[in-house]
Amino acid sequence: MITLYGFGRVFRQVIGETRDLRAQWALEEAGLPYRVHGVDHTGGENQSAAYVRMNCFRLLPVIDDDGFVVAESGAVLLYIAEKAGRPMVLRRARNLRAAADGDPVDRQIWRRRRC
Repeated sequence: MITLYGFGRVFRQVIGETRDLRAQWALEEAGLPYRVHGVDHTGGENQSAAYVRMNCFRLLPVIDDDGFVVAESGAVLLYIAEKAGRPMVLRRARNLRAAADGDPVDRQIWRRRRC
């Protein structure tokens, strides 16, 4: 089962604006089973050693699909689409992958980062 690490507590200014909502929406639309692990951002939970082992950049959202970890909201959405078998989305994703080959920043989405 997919675990979505998203914001459990956030600062008032960003309520409803966080990118983990994209991932949760995609999971709902795809009909994939998942659970949400709320990360206390205001309390610094994303700075903990356990979280940093999962995502060295300390950002949200992150998904863990039985040990396969994906970070960056765009990469998470593409992973969900691929897992759900959505061909129209995947066709667009392949075009993005091809475009990313020329840009070292975009290319990072398609690599598993090592910190």
